[in-house]
Formats: sequence, structure tokens, C-alpha cells
Amino acid sequence: MAEKEVLLKTLQDLEISVTFKIMENYKQASEVGQDMILTYFKNRMKEKKVTQNKLAEILEVSVTTLIRYFKKETLMPLSVYLEICEVLNLTPYLTADENP
Repeated sequence: MAEKEVLLKTLQDLEISVTFKIMENYKQASEVGQDMILTYFKNRMKEKKVTQNKLAEILEVSVTTLIRYFKKETLMPLSVYLEICEVLNLTPYLTADENP
């Protein structure tokens, strides 16, 4: 291989490595964020005296499904997050640190 090709290959490998590291950080941040949200939901349910049975009934899902969402055994759809916010009188919002 020519020196230029070796350098190009090294740069490509480095770019792939950096990309995977960034993706790993996002995944880790997502896990932490999800844990925080689920803990907040659980605490708010206690505060509002909303049982798992009642919440499942309102969301029109089985209690088993709800438990799987809270244990992170099943990915909770965004629509369910938003419905839980409504039931618990929470206002969901997103913030961005960049302008589109």
C-alpha cells in the first residue's frame, strides 16, 4: 500500500472508532435519562395515589405490559410516555441547545 492509502485507511478506522464512542455515550446518556424519568413517574404515582392497575386501565394496556415498561423489559412508546405525563399532571417538554 502506498503511504497515502495507509493514512486514509488509518483515518477511516479512527472515524469509525470515534463514531462508535459517540454512539456509546448517547446510549449511556439515554439509559440514565430513561432511569430518571421512570423513577420520577413512580414517585409521582405515589404522590398522586395512582396505582399500576389504575394507570394500566387508563392507558388501555395490561398491568404486565406496564410493569415491563417500568422494568425496561419492553421499550415504552413515546405516546405512552406522553399519556403518563397527562395522567400524572406533568408537562413534557424538549429543549435544544442548537437552532435548526
